[in-house]
Amino acid sequence: MGSNRDTMTSLFYISARAVVTEIGHYAEMLHDAPPHIKDQCLKLMSRRGLVTDENIEMVVHKRLKTLELNLCENITDNGLYKLKKVCPYLCKIDLNCTATEIRSAITSEGITSLAQSCPHLQIVFLRKCDNITDDGVIALTTNCRHLQHLNLRGCTQLTDRSMITIADNLSFLSSLNVSMTQITDEGVYRLVSGDCKNTLKELDISSCIELTDEAVEGVTQCCKQISILIFHGCPKMTEQARIALEELAHRQGTKIKQLTFTVY
Repeated sequence: MGSNRDTMTSLFYISARAVVTEIGHYAEMLHDAPPHIKDQCLKLMSRRGLVTDENIEMVVHKRLKTLELNLCENITDNGLYKLKKVCPYLCKIDLNCTATEIRSAITSEGITSLAQSCPHLQIVFLRKCDNITDDGVIALTTNCRHLQHLNLRGCTQLTDRSMITIADNLSFLSSLNVSMTQITDEGVYRLVSGDCKNTLKELDISSCIELTDEAVEGVTQCCKQISILIFHGCPKMTEQARIALEELAHRQGTKIKQLTFTVY
């Protein structure tokens, strides 16, 4: 029995690979395929960076929970528009760009459509999507209030408005990356004064050049669950920030997992 099951699994995988390799020939058939077949094809296409605006409709379905598009460079707002009413239970989407690239074809309009279509999102990765503005983050936080993990690293147009809407709407937030944005101390104050101060465990505010020691002091004093805090590349940080970290480490003890910083 076990051998037969392994054989069937292998045949299924080989068939999925064949479909993905010749996706243009199987488009109509795949569009009507059952969810488990779509899932296998989507997994293979995602790993190969083959999901595009043109074919994303073929491989998504109403039961889909996770969408990994970080290697798919040909996804734009148009691809996100096509998720409307198709993936209502989506919990995770990864649109992170690679370390050396930026993803300019994803904008606030696409993120707004995504947020309105997928209110159950809990994990959203948008690293280096540099055309996302505060309006996109506002749409995301007001429609998807159960967000737990949010990566906005390198979304260079973001300001304190994004921090304010995160503070006001995300009471389950566990990790936040807002490095390489335009946030200031005021935005961090608002964040650590919001409901997420009780749930936030990981915060990356590195390369935010306007931040000062006061931002670090606010985080260390208000976020009792914090275990990872990263703020290197902030030129206005001084020895006072290091002192605040030492006090945090003394209070938290073994809860601290990572502290990465630079003082000037």
